[in-house]
Amino acid sequence: MGKRTIQQLLEEKIVSTPSDLFKLSKEDFMSLERLDGFGEKKARTLYEDVQRAKTPTLSRFITALGIPLVGKQMSDLMANEFNSVTR
Repeated sequence: MGKRTIQQLLEEKIVSTPSDLFKLSKEDFMSLERLDGFGEKKARTLYEDVQRAKTPTLSRFITALGIPLVGKQMSDLMANEFNSVTR
């Protein structure tokens, strides 16, 4: 999702916080079509990307925790070792 799309979402008051992105429907993205040549395919793709972001891989989740000295490589190793958040 680019700056321009985020700017449109904010200007149209469709979102006001980052977490609002996860509450959007496919129709919300489709409403951008009339504003700036947003096509149905792009709206569908953005919606699907947001849906996928709701359930990150374990490795990405560990990285997102921001643990000092734990980057992508270490989080991959940890995810392979533990396989789940609940053990």
